[in-house]
Amino acid sequence: MKEIYLNWGTLAKTWPEVLQKMQDYENEYEVNPTISLFNTWERVWKVQCEVADFFQARPQDLFFRHNVTVAMNDFLMGVQIPAGDLAMTDLEYGAVANILRLRAERDKRPLHLVQVPVGEELQSADQLIDLILKQLPSSTKLLLVSHVMTGSGLKIPVKELARRTRERGILLAVDGAHGPGATDLKFDELDDVDFYGGNLHKWMRGPKGTGFGWAPKRNHALMRPLMATWTTFETPERFTGFADQEIWCGSMLMSYCLNWSAFYALSDTIKLWQSKGKNKILSELQARRDFVQEQAEKILGFKLLSPRASALQSPLVTFELPKTHVSKNYQIIHELQAQKGVTVSITPLKETFALRFTVHVDLKNEEILEGLNRVRSYFFE
Repeated sequence: MKEIYLNWGTLAKTWPEVLQKMQDYENEYEVNPTISLFNTWERVWKVQCEVADFFQARPQDLFFRHNVTVAMNDFLMGVQIPAGDLAMTDLEYGAVANILRLRAERDKRPLHLVQVPVGEELQSADQLIDLILKQLPSSTKLLLVSHVMTGSGLKIPVKELARRTRERGILLAVDGAHGPGATDLKFDELDDVDFYGGNLHKWMRGPKGTGFGWAPKRNHALMRPLMATWTTFETPERFTGFADQEIWCGSMLMSYCLNWSAFYALSDTIKLWQSKGKNKILSELQARRDFVQEQAEKILGFKLLSPRASALQSPLVTFELPKTHVSKNYQIIHELQAQKGVTVSITPLKETFALRFTVHVDLKNEEILEGLNRVRSYFFE
């Protein structure tokens, strides 16, 4: 039985061409690891410039990390926050939500939970922004939101939200785990966002263990690296090939022994997106998302928990689990794979669990239909 993968949103399958290049770089690195390490910094800076250009950002405003959780720690635990309260929505990803919980505990600050509905209740971006802002006390100094909610697939209009939070003196931190590759992310349009962390191994389909953080230059002075290393203060000579023109950028560098092959292959990831056409990929993702929603509603009959308003949609499509299966939660993933040869996501959502489908452009509609029918047979036969 052929395996059908309907969970590209948790960990995508790296583009085969990129995977091969990463393996080539790894083999090349191991020929002489010492020289390879000393040649790393100039090479990584070149890759960082290419990634920045793809997302229309200044390369000096980026820093690489192994995933978005690490990048969000850098900001949420390291940024200077004026005296006041912290806030986040009740749809935040658990690991990142815990970062803000820890910061609130450390600083002895109140932490407010903003209630955001799921499903069809939300009809527009303006309605969503108003709903979030009216729940924030006037004492709020930092708000954490996801660009795309992992549990429901709701896409937050971060550009407009950031404009309004900045007017109120609220720092906006965006968890962009599902932003790059799932949305048309352009940092030159997000001037009012205070921090953005992203993954490159989900919708971008880059190598596993590649992510980044971004902060506009106006916020560099507010952040200190959480982990001290070679470039925290001065820039030793062997690192001068890496962005030595801006101290903050160098201070955020992961300047330690590592085989950097995965990050080198980001250059090939970007080139592949450019050759295939970014807009074409994003359009095809939307078409597959719409197909999944339409067919899953017909085949399964489960309640849709993702928004129907197109402005609030992402490639993630989530449905309510039958009450008979909620207690199984993550066990469903393993049983579906073992019994039916299909992989889905079971995701926490408002104190329960939901069924989530995420598909990429490689998956044909016939495969999606076959996968959905196998899911149906698991639940109903």
